[in-house]
Amino acid sequence: MYGWMENIQTLYLQVLGDVASLRADRGANLEQATETSALGSSKVNRLKQELKESKRKARRLEEAFQERDRDMVLVKIKKEAAVHERRRLDEEHTACQASRGGRPLIGVFGRSPKP
Repeated sequence: MYGWMENIQTLYLQVLGDVASLRADRGANLEQATETSALGSSKVNRLKQELKESKRKARRLEEAFQERDRDMVLVKIKKEAAVHERRRLDEEHTACQASRGGRPLIGVFGRSPKP
């Protein structure tokens, strides 16, 4: 009977050691999971912040591109207007010369050009 009790006590101590080991592993895993969750949470927050910054930069770039496009359209319009005005002035000049019988117009400084 004594051997049997000793055997049970030994088995009990082994099981108790296994339970303690499992609890320690479980606690370590829980602690590790908590740390991993905290690290994951901070990484997620950092990534969210980077995404916000990236969206702000993209918005500023889009605004800059739109402004550049507007400026390019304005330059094109002004260039076309200048070309149109130049043609109009050339036509007017030609018409004035024709009406004067081919004689030159008064010079730039208000004098007749020298013959």
